[in-house]
Amino acid sequence: MIAAGGKMIPEWVAGKPTFLLEEFYWLVGVTHNGFADGQCDVCTPFESNISFQAYIFAELGGFDIEIGGRKGDKNLQGGGKDLCARIREE
Repeated sequence: MIAAGGKMIPEWVAGKPTFLLEEFYWLVGVTHNGFADGQCDVCTPFESNISFQAYIFAELGGFDIEIGGRKGDKNLQGGGKDLCARIREE
């Protein structure tokens, strides 16, 4: 295994929102209803809960800082998805 990720379980500080169905939890960065459980191939990981083997991370140049990370007051996402796509290509 060269990468692993896991579930993101919500801790609703002000109570669980009644308008948000579990199928749409991914919109707020939380594991949604129907998310893969157990070992499998996933092409769109939760970037806040993913780990890579150090050698593959280094070999492929890590995250592309142009598409992910902090940019001023913006928090860009996509670096994990891009790196996973490059891993699949290799």
